Amino acid sequence: EWSPLNIPSCSLWLDADDASTLTVSGSRVSQWDDKSGNGNHYGQTTSNAQPAYSASAINGKYAVVTDAGLGTQQYLTRSSTTDYVDSNNQFTTFVVIQWWKDHYRVSNGATDVSNLFGFGNNPAGASGFGTQYSHWQVHTGKLISNFYGASNPEDVEYTIPGGSTAFQGINHVLTNRSYSSGTEMRITGSLALLETNGNPTIDADGWSGIPSGKDSEGIYSSWYYGEIIHYNRGLTDAECATVETYLQNKWN
Repeated sequence: EWSPLNIPSCSLWLDADDASTLTVSGSRVSQWDDKSGNGNHYGQTTSNAQPAYSASAINGKYAVVTDAGLGTQQYLTRSSTTDYVDSNNQFTTFVVIQWWKDHYRVSNGATDVSNLFGFGNNPAGASGFGTQYSHWQVHTGKLISNFYGASNPEDVEYTIPGGSTAFQGINHVLTNRSYSSGTEMRITGSLALLETNGNPTIDADGWSGIPSGKDSEGIYSSWYYGEIIHYNRGLTDAECATVETYLQNKWN
């Protein structure tokens, strides 16, 4: 059976459909274990901030679930990661995810703003992104791969056809790649957008969160997480296609 570990440089592999990798109390997840062998486990000790575990959220498969309707921020974190980018600040991340109902942003009541995964935050901390980071978010009709700084030239901002509501209720395989051509976003195996302004500096061993962590603006998220696979280099087109096909066959 094919495994993400068949491709070199896998530094994170989280698989919600493997129940042995989750520590669950009742329906709450306190830890999600990394299958890559690098020990990049994610956890949450505060009970009301722990995501839930659902047996059939994504096409009958298990998922880690955040729910904006509970009125709290739910997230898993890792204070220090191992080898998330290479010496050229390149990486490739794959996430199987579904936006299952409205998010909620306390600061302005927006229902279509949420972070989904972040890493490389330096200094470490759950209340801010620090001086180096990469994080994914949906924001007012766009899917964004955002790096440190306002309007960074390396940012990838993809306008969702039909707007935010068109993205809801659908299982997606999302790919974020920083490689020799620049930074790129792919959706279910197809190129969404390539930004050719280089590779931003990211802390390979910085703080990380799923979603991106506790946001000072109070963003409550509603995500189903199926699988997260991360490589500390920019994969080739063929390698990306191999991982995307594996995920599509498994989750769709």
